[in-house]
Amino acid sequence: MTPVVHIVTGASSGVGALLARRLAAQGHLVAAVARSLDKLTALAAETSAESAAGRIVPFALDVADWAAAAAAVERIECELGPIAVLVNNAAVFDLKPFDEQDVPTIRRLLATNVEGTIAWTHAVVPKLKPRRTGRIVNVASVAGIHGMANQAVYCASKHAMLGFSDALTQELRPFGIAVSAICPGGIDTPLWHHAGTAGGVTYPGDLTQVMQPLEVVEQIEFLLTRPLGTVYRRVVFFPGNEWH
Repeated sequence: MTPVVHIVTGASSGVGALLARRLAAQGHLVAAVARSLDKLTALAAETSAESAAGRIVPFALDVADWAAAAAAVERIECELGPIAVLVNNAAVFDLKPFDEQDVPTIRRLLATNVEGTIAWTHAVVPKLKPRRTGRIVNVASVAGIHGMANQAVYCASKHAMLGFSDALTQELRPFGIAVSAICPGGIDTPLWHHAGTAGGVTYPGDLTQVMQPLEVVEQIEFLLTRPLGTVYRRVVFFPGNEWH
């Protein structure tokens, strides 16, 4: 039987790396997408040593590069096998008053979080529709369901992801393709440690109370095992020190 492929973007660290590792351990072929070839290569080597069943194949590129996304999807289908799952997880974050954000930062937020999601989905959907099956999980945020101070552009990007996801859910249901979004609250990931001031932790609260990446990964795994005929439009969850 030809193995099916799971694509995970933002796979070099945090939730993406853990998800790629767990999917490979379950026997899946994982196309791991991120900008850092070194981190992806190390992840692939580590997983290869741990699991004889699945494996991780690195794809080092900028998720917001539309041409690179389309070319990568073609390569995945030709060299690895049919795509079954796309997890749009790649994201960047910046915690700062809107008027203090520079234009390159704003553009990067929108390019990665919005265009990256749309570009990879645009490349994958034509592969899934003829097979009339598949799953797409968009990793959004509680910042996508309401506004938060000092996160205006990040909130805009996550609201866009949810609007896109909701519309796509309806559009692809007749083709047996399940589209879901998850909206986690604070997670202990490198986003907090590298956002805002150089080297600073920017979580507006007690960082020891945020969720661990495994909790988010388990929510994604849950969605990947649901019946294709059941719609899980979005899952909202957050640590007890927050309320959304």
